[in-house]
Amino acid sequence: MDMPTVYALQLAFTKRQLGHALFYPDHTDAVVPDIGSIGFVSHGQWVEVDRWDDPKVSSHIQKLPFRASDPIISTSIRRLEVSSETSIGMPIQLGGSFQYTCSTESGAVLVLGDDADQFNALNIDDFRKIMSEQYCTWLNKANGKENSYRIKLHDLILVTGCDKTSLWANAAFQDGSSEFSISVNAGAPGIVNGSFSAAIKDSGMGRSIQKNWGPSTRQVLNFII
Repeated sequence: MDMPTVYALQLAFTKRQLGHALFYPDHTDAVVPDIGSIGFVSHGQWVEVDRWDDPKVSSHIQKLPFRASDPIISTSIRRLEVSSETSIGMPIQLGGSFQYTCSTESGAVLVLGDDADQFNALNIDDFRKIMSEQYCTWLNKANGKENSYRIKLHDLILVTGCDKTSLWANAAFQDGSSEFSISVNAGAPGIVNGSFSAAIKDSGMGRSIQKNWGPSTRQVLNFII
């Protein structure tokens, strides 16, 4: 199983119900997924096929603050200790070192360096209706001569919600259990580039780990299907 799939599966079952977590949420050179987007995920990145252009898409959207004072971890990971320098509070106040253990073969971590915005469509029945009516059109567009993505029906996604933030770091683990640490440095609110960093280090020998981090422009971390 590739790391983007491990990451998405591991974070899908957290208490926060993050939806499908994108391992590569940096959309600088690509179309940004949003509510009403139709597409699929390939190797941890969003690929857009079409977009539902209708007033119903934006008529009932709820925006909520999404805050994580601690790193978001999969259910397979347990926190062991936190250094005395760490200030638990808003994500931008994080600093110090977190020690964790991953007891199973796979695990995932997401660290936010800034508050996120959570957007959710409340008129889900409208989305279900249009999906049942248009899935053939969208699937044919994805697999037609112009694109030829060769996706299956179960790959097709209509986005009904998404979480966006500007500073983040993530990691996925595979092949063996071990301890690992996360060292977080965050500057004062209002400071942009260089104010946040998260170093994720694994102590396990031979364990597969893949890490990623994000820019200061607001990106989609997860989306709800």
